[in-house]
Amino acid sequence: MTKSLFICLILLCIGFNTFANRIDDLKTDADVIKFINSLHISNDKLRLATLGEIINRHCHVSVPQSITTWKKADFNNDGRSDLIAIASVDGSQIINLVVIDTGNNNFKYFVINYSLAFQCEFITTVSQKKQQLLLFHKANFSYDVKAPVKDETIDTLIYNFNAFIEQNRHPANYHIKYVVLRSSPCFGTCPVQELDIYKTGEVRYLGGRYSKKQGTFRSKINQAKLDSLVNFINYLDIMQLKNSYAVDWTDSPTCYLTVAFDDGSVKNISDYGERGTFGLRTLYDMVWGFIPSQNWSK
Repeated sequence: MTKSLFICLILLCIGFNTFANRIDDLKTDADVIKFINSLHISNDKLRLATLGEIINRHCHVSVPQSITTWKKADFNNDGRSDLIAIASVDGSQIINLVVIDTGNNNFKYFVINYSLAFQCEFITTVSQKKQQLLLFHKANFSYDVKAPVKDETIDTLIYNFNAFIEQNRHPANYHIKYVVLRSSPCFGTCPVQELDIYKTGEVRYLGGRYSKKQGTFRSKINQAKLDSLVNFINYLDIMQLKNSYAVDWTDSPTCYLTVAFDDGSVKNISDYGERGTFGLRTLYDMVWGFIPSQNWSK
């Protein structure tokens, strides 16, 4: 064996070991469930769903879909395998899971759903221009098995900003003056709070009932966080979203989002249940995530 060939083989082995992960070792359904439980999603009733559970006779889908209960893919283009799995808890609750390899054999998982009951919802994948995308299918549920297909949707999700959000090929370029996010009470212990973020980086927090910090506080976020927030709002193209969203169940809180722009225009969104879009959910998490990460003063 020549010296150059030997070096190439060594480099090939190093490269393989660098990108191989625990997901690559998954071979059977039992392997997948064991791996999922190792991520602290442990449930002794958890198993991979059957196709009959994913799309049962109450789920009105116009065209049968090609569904795989688990599949390896690479959603963040880092050369490492990620995983999607459609699991079931005791046959009554469908859970759509995506596990992303974040490096060094660490993994982050996402539950991709809209309704709390996970009924008639499932995920598949598609590749477009070397980008692996996630398709979220939501069908109409009806106890009337002869009901016509209604309100069936397929959302194309991309892994971006460390989350699965609706793909947008044409992000906006807004100049944002301030962002306000406010949450309402619910039938329970939902925190009542408000966060006002200005383009100067100044932030005001108002903590009400059930919030961890009670009262009014001020802080200043760094430019990197502010840029990330603005870039994310631009990616969502916030002006093109609906003004109102609402889930079809009760006793949930409402998020009120206001984005004001330098040109004087304002976008207001009311979101009962806080599940308007996958992008909005990520935006809420991003904004509320400033609360524990800042140094606040009265």
